[in-house]
Amino acid sequence: MLMCKRFSREFEDHLCRGLGFWRSDFAGHPEGEESHEPGNHLIFKPKTGEQFKAVFDQVRRYCEENSDAMAGYIEGEFLPFDDDIPARPFARPCAIPSRRFSNPS
Repeated sequence: MLMCKRFSREFEDHLCRGLGFWRSDFAGHPEGEESHEPGNHLIFKPKTGEQFKAVFDQVRRYCEENSDAMAGYIEGEFLPFDDDIPARPFARPCAIPSRRFSNPS
């Protein structure tokens, strides 16, 4: 998964046409709650752990070789199943576990 404020057209082409990612931008959050959705969200669903590692390494390498390709972060996880999680109402008593950090540069 790749989430970023911005990325170059070349990098998006490499991800989508070259590696099989697709755009899956966030579409909202609970009304009245603070949110920080990234402007761009691309996703890739690997079929095996080996495929995950190979694609993740290619994305990381591209970013290392093209430091201006994106402003954001790469997040990766591999789950060996793709089952839907049953929907439940949002549990208000649970605090949203997030903090906002800023880079003073």
